[in-house]
Amino acid sequence: MSDKPQPAAPVPPGNEGHIEQVIRDLYLDKRHSDQEIAEALGVNRVTVTKWRKRWGIERADRPPVEIVA
Repeated sequence: MSDKPQPAAPVPPGNEGHIEQVIRDLYLDKRHSDQEIAEALGVNRVTVTKWRKRWGIERADRPPVEIVA
């Protein structure tokens, strides 16, 4: 097993804008978790998290977690 971070799963061609909008709606407007969105889209939770970060989708009530070593 590799310690290298894996890239986000590719979005099917022609669907990036649609999936981004679905994630924005479910995460920002309907307040669903990454896990709930992943189940709805049939992908892994980590994939949804990576897509959100790629598209800059964050909620004000959930600021990014900073890890202090």
